[in-house]
Order: sequence, then C-alpha cells, then structure tokens
Amino acid sequence: MAGRAFVGERDTKEADRKLQQAQDQLALAQAAWANLAVEGPESVEQAARSVYTTLKSMQTTLLVLRDSPADAPDRNVGFLERHAVEVARLSERIGEFAAAARSALDDVGGLDVLPADRRR
Repeated sequence: MAGRAFVGERDTKEADRKLQQAQDQLALAQAAWANLAVEGPESVEQAARSVYTTLKSMQTTLLVLRDSPADAPDRNVGFLERHAVEVARLSERIGEFAAAARSALDDVGGLDVLPADRRR
C-alpha cells in the first residue's frame, strides 16, 4: 500500500503515513521471525527469515524512493519497477513459508503433545 502513494502525483504526507504503518508491521514481522528462530523448526525459521528480508528490502526501496526527487527525469521508474519485483518475490516467499509451516505441522501431527500443564 505504501508503494501506491508514489504512483501518479506524489502525496508526501500519505506516503509518510503509509511508510510508518509499513515500518510498524515490519517490526511485528521481525518479532515473529525472532520467535520462530528460537522456538520453531529450522526450515520454518529460514522461510520466515526469507519473508522478513524481502519485506525489509521492500521497505528500503520505498524509503529511497521517498527521498528521491519527485521530478527525476525517469520519474523514478526504476524504483517502482524494483518495488514491483519485490512484491512478486514476497508472494513467492510467503508461499514457501506456508509450505514449510504446513510440513512442520504435519511432522508434529503424529507426535503426542504434552498436556498444557506440562508444557515449559
């Protein structure tokens, strides 16, 4: 959604608001990834890390776009194209994460799970 604020007439206030929302969501994604790094299976953690790094790359591209001149001769098409590629990559990474998580859950499905009072 933050990327849309840069298409057409640039609305800097709206872009800043969307970028802040994206930053807040990125912090949540980082916390979730960190949790998986400690508690989850390695395959799921690696897939989560891939999602997080793609999100971080998208955020960086948008921040560079935000700070680039609005009247650049190429109208910042390169940054917008890079962002579009990152959006497609993110979709792939989320699919890979979902597959890794499903596989990990299937692997656990046959195990006896401790009662709640015996966990940790």
